[in-house]
Amino acid sequence: MHDVEQTIMNIIAYSGEAKNLVYSALDLAQNDDKEGALKLIGEAKEKLQEVHKIHSSLLASDFLDVLDNK
Repeated sequence: MHDVEQTIMNIIAYSGEAKNLVYSALDLAQNDDKEGALKLIGEAKEKLQEVHKIHSSLLASDFLDVLDNK
């Protein structure tokens, strides 16, 4: 798989994991498990921070490619 394709798949995977963690946190919160919900929200935040890092890297790489081709 091409590097960009793999990077995009990682973004999708981490985002999906974050979404699932948030939905699980909502279920826990509805069942009055605030501590468990907050733990899952923290895990989701870590996944989204990884997505942000990957996305920023991808954008920077594309920007550098544009500069190199001028």
